[in-house]
Amino acid sequence: MKNKDLPEVKPIYIHEANYSADDEISLIDLVLVLVKRVKLISAIIIIFILFAFISTQLVTKQYTYSTSLEIGNQMINGAIKSFESPQTLLAKLQHSFIPQVLNEQYKTNPSSDKQYKIEANIPKGSAIIVLEIKGPAEQRDVMTGLLLKTFKKVRLDHGRIYNSVKQLLSANLKQAKAELTLLKTDTNNVTEITTKQNLIESYSSRLASLRNTREISPPMQSLSPKGVGKALIFIITVLAGIFIAIFAAFFAEFVTKVREEQLNRKPL
Repeated sequence: MKNKDLPEVKPIYIHEANYSADDEISLIDLVLVLVKRVKLISAIIIIFILFAFISTQLVTKQYTYSTSLEIGNQMINGAIKSFESPQTLLAKLQHSFIPQVLNEQYKTNPSSDKQYKIEANIPKGSAIIVLEIKGPAEQRDVMTGLLLKTFKKVRLDHGRIYNSVKQLLSANLKQAKAELTLLKTDTNNVTEITTKQNLIESYSSRLASLRNTREISPPMQSLSPKGVGKALIFIITVLAGIFIAIFAAFFAEFVTKVREEQLNRKPL
């Protein structure tokens, strides 16, 4: 085989990387910076600890006050029908009843800067309306009072339906009983008498099953406060202080080195 048939072998050059010791940052250097700036780190951490302590003392425990409403209903053709759907009542609460109650509260106490928020929701798979409001234990009476006023708005609205249905059923029942008395006096038609008796039973049953909207339970305060606890606030604040203190130490060291380099570059 001739030499010209052999593949050309290109030389391989190995470049050694020259790293300066100044370019390397060791763990020891980082620790030395922290030790050097220990006073700065300690001061910042102490400030954050004091801030965390004061913050936890100023934070007021917030409790949830709640009540549940069951929509009134009546019997129609053998089936129980609510006065209105939970979704319709929820819309009334959110856009009418709750704003009315809060507006009345602000008018009663115009000097108060407290902002109240009543929430209404429908638990999944139920026909119950739950009203909730959050506030401190010191304002328990105010919180429960607002929930009670909201319920009364609903009760008053549904009371019109309840009273109307009750009056109609009572009038029909009274008339049916009077007609039955006449039938028994004037005729011996068993069929008509039986029909009228069945009608009276129907009216009586519907009247007995008629239910107005009610509170399932009175407004109650939650057993434990809601939201972020004081311990968690303290821990998060202290951890943030440690992080900022370490960052401040390295930043101070960086600024010091920059100044030293600027001084060294100045001509004598």
